Amino acid sequence: MHHMRIASAAIILAGALAGINACSSSTAPPATGSLLLTVSGLPGAGAGAVTVTGPGGYHASVTVTTTLVALVPGTYTIAAFNVFTAGATYGLALASQVVEVTASNTAVPATVTYAVLPSGWTTSTSMPTARDYLAAGVVNGILYAVGGSWSSGSLTGFASEAYDPVTNTWTTKAAMPTARGGLAAGVVNGILYAVGGSDATGSISNVVEAYDPVTNTWTTKPAMPTARYAPAVGVVNGILYAVGGGDAGSALAVVEAYTP
Repeated sequence: MHHMRIASAAIILAGALAGINACSSSTAPPATGSLLLTVSGLPGAGAGAVTVTGPGGYHASVTVTTTLVALVPGTYTIAAFNVFTAGATYGLALASQVVEVTASNTAVPATVTYAVLPSGWTTSTSMPTARDYLAAGVVNGILYAVGGSWSSGSLTGFASEAYDPVTNTWTTKAAMPTARGGLAAGVVNGILYAVGGSDATGSISNVVEAYDPVTNTWTTKPAMPTARYAPAVGVVNGILYAVGGGDAGSALAVVEAYTP
């Protein structure tokens, strides 16, 4: 009888432990989260142009309403871009937004809403600093205007200003370290690179400076091998190409590539 009681107690204990373990596993919190991204406002099968970036180098391209799963908890940036579909250009009410994804079984909601843009030319808010021979680039739906030549006898080549099409407003940003006009700009991985140009004395520049909109700071980068003003700049697969331009006396055919 004594041995039977011990055996019975062992069976009861094992059952209790199994129940506890089953209960624990069924209520264990999830390690990841998800994001329900709704893309609306486009006609028929129109596809949006949306990118989602997040912790650990996460990157996803989204064209239609999608649930992104197994996301590491953290801050995710949703950047959306205009699209041309069904014979019209569709723009955005909000070009960029940030969402916080938590470890949960419930998806965090976010919406990208498109609407038809008016055709033809429209007038937007004027740039705060009048200038010519400036450069411009777009990062996450914001237009950045940098450098430039003279206005009313004053050098404006330090100027750096940002235009938000959603709010139709300009914001002054950190000044470019090297004042110059006739420069060019390109964007690589969310960083704007200001390339070449000439200074107030007419000296031709090979300076390359990089602007980070997130920190509102400029950084000096390796100079171009060839000093020049009015080059053309293009970015292909994360590489910035400086094409042509001029030196003190002639046009140039030189092409140089910079990998950040």
